[in-house]
Amino acid sequence: MEQAIDVSGYNGLDLAIDVLGVAPTSLRILTSMKLQVEDSQWVEAANFAGSWSNNTPNHFLSVPGSGKPLFRYIRCEVVAPGGTPTSVLITGMARRKA
Repeated sequence: MEQAIDVSGYNGLDLAIDVLGVAPTSLRILTSMKLQVEDSQWVEAANFAGSWSNNTPNHFLSVPGSGKPLFRYIRCEVVAPGGTPTSVLITGMARRKA
């Protein structure tokens, strides 16, 4: 849970995702009101549904996605093809609540 981030002071995030090696099969941003270890306690705030390719920069993702919630904490879930190790770099900017 050390990778979860408190975003309670923000209403949205604009993220850039760079694939540093083998392209993942999916990337989801998960959100929860509490720091829970169980994945079932987290809900999806956004996902990247575009096409990936190895070693490519600048895929963009807005959080929360259309019709999705944004609770107090967020974390990411990266799924690699066949359990192959993969790395992604996620950078971004947060928008403050008005």
